[in-house]
Amino acid sequence: MIRTIPNYIFADNLNFIDFFKLTFDGSYRPYYSSNKRMFFKSIIFIGTALLIVSFLFFALLMVLEIKNGNDIDFSLITLISLLPLWFLPICLVGSYVFSVILKNKDVKRCREFIEVYVPNAKHVYQLTPANFIFIIDDIEYELATSSRATADNVNMQRDFILATYFIVDPAVDMYKLSCDIDNYLDTNENCKYIDFFNNCLIAKLYLKDGISLDTVGECLSQMLNVMKRFKLDPVRLDIPERSDLPIPKSFNLSPDDVGFKTYANW
Repeated sequence: MIRTIPNYIFADNLNFIDFFKLTFDGSYRPYYSSNKRMFFKSIIFIGTALLIVSFLFFALLMVLEIKNGNDIDFSLITLISLLPLWFLPICLVGSYVFSVILKNKDVKRCREFIEVYVPNAKHVYQLTPANFIFIIDDIEYELATSSRATADNVNMQRDFILATYFIVDPAVDMYKLSCDIDNYLDTNENCKYIDFFNNCLIAKLYLKDGISLDTVGECLSQMLNVMKRFKLDPVRLDIPERSDLPIPKSFNLSPDDVGFKTYANW
C-alpha cells in the first residue's frame, strides 16, 4: 500500500500514549470506524490528560499555599485547578476537524477521481481515507492522494498516485529486469508519468500539470503493457467482500487484516 502524507492510521484500538503521539506528529493522521468511536476515544483520552493537568495544578497550588502560610481556600483552588477542563470542548472540535473533516476531504478527492477519470472501475474498495483499490480488466490498481511540499517548502500540494503490484519468477534476474524496465520507461514517451519501484509500477499525476481522462487512461494502459511485456504476474489484495461504487462511508477493515495473492499469469 502506498504510504501517503499524512499517513492514515486506523485508530479504533489506539492506547493513551499512541493517541497523543499521533496527535502531535504531523506526518500521521488517525481515522476511526465511526464518528461515535472518535468522540469516545477523544473524550476518554483528552479528558484524562486534562484531569491529570488539573490534579497537578491543584497539588501545586496547595503546596504554594502551605509554603506561604496562607489560609487554604479549597473552593478557589479547586476552581482554578479545573480551568484546564474548560479546554475539552475546544479539543473535541479540533479532534473532529483533524480526524473527520480532513479525512472526508481525502475520501471525496479519491471518490471523485475514480468516478471522473476511471469510470469503468469495478470492485472499488477503500483501504484508508487516502488509499483506494479498484479493478479494470482483471488488474487491480491502487489510487492514493498525498501531499508534497511545493518549491517554497511551505505550501502543500495534493497529488494522485496510481499503482499496481506484481511478482516475478524467482529464477528471473531481478537486477537485469529492473534495468530493462527502467530503460523501457525512459525511452517510451507514453510512459513519462510511470515509474518502477521494487514490485510496483506507479504513475504520478500532478494537479498543477492538469489531469484528464486521456492521461489517466494512457497511464493505466501503459502499466498494463509493461506488465505483459516483461511477464510480470499481477497480485491482488485478498479481501473477502468487495463492492462497486458507491463506496461505503464507514468500514472496519484495517490494512493489516488483508494480504496479497497472485491471481493471473501471462
